[in-house]
Amino acid sequence: MSDLERFPSLNALGEQLEGLAARDASRGRIGDAAGGGQVMSDLEHFPSLKAFGERLDELANRDARRARQSGLPRVAWGTGLRRLVPASRYVAALGAVLALIAGIYTVPPTRAAVEDLYESTLAHWFSREGTEAPGRPAGLDEDLPNWLALEQGLHGEGDARVLAEANGEKLVALRQGEKITLGVADFSQTSSVNDLRDELAGEKIRLLAPGRFAANGRHDLRAIFGLVSASVRRIQLNYADGSSPDFEDHLNGAFGFTIQANRRASSLTGYDETGALIARKIFMDERDARSPNDVVGDFRYCPATGCLPWIK
Repeated sequence: MSDLERFPSLNALGEQLEGLAARDASRGRIGDAAGGGQVMSDLEHFPSLKAFGERLDELANRDARRARQSGLPRVAWGTGLRRLVPASRYVAALGAVLALIAGIYTVPPTRAAVEDLYESTLAHWFSREGTEAPGRPAGLDEDLPNWLALEQGLHGEGDARVLAEANGEKLVALRQGEKITLGVADFSQTSSVNDLRDELAGEKIRLLAPGRFAANGRHDLRAIFGLVSASVRRIQLNYADGSSPDFEDHLNGAFGFTIQANRRASSLTGYDETGALIARKIFMDERDARSPNDVVGDFRYCPATGCLPWIK
């Protein structure tokens, strides 16, 4: 976005870069190309930019340490990729920041924000900027998951919202300062707002948890719950046997709908309001799952005697 006032850290970084460039220019370190000055590739001659590049390395290393500590998956770099040499790294970083300052970043920011799950669904609620918030406020006398009252008793009332409902169950979000808890009746997860932002970065569909099985002993039906970006208006669960998918329309940042638990799930697909495919999340076979982000498509009832067989 060209209005960097909404991004104070980036705005401060841009101002710092402009100040450093002006200082180096005043010292005669940057030649005037129009006047025959030589453009140097060796940034050892530009101490301010060299220090800036070293600072970028420090920040990257810090973020990598945080990712390992929080259990986030690491990116596996292929052998065909190589690390930028110092001079090109500094130039690339400077070019990216100056492009943002000039407001010429190639991806339209409004579209990027709509397609990103965190920015489009949760950011306004977490930052308390504006009135947008996911779902609806939780009622005082409403039937809600037991973990909600426990968290509120320990850490204060906070802001509780019902994001989705299906099969008599609710997906609830509780914001308490810089801490967020998301969950259904039998499952909840708590993290800091910053960790959740990192975890959802670039995501458009996030399956959070399966719900309970349907009432009256029906173990072939249960609900699933999750979050989607604002651009996803329809979510669809597809089955490996090719049977008709189950779906939910008219989404507003979250979903909760009933699926057939005894059919193997192959994928979750999200569509915009025109029906165009926005995102696809593939379900893995349990034997092939390797990463914490790999989702196994098995929602069956599995008592001690063993899981119910798949419908074929």
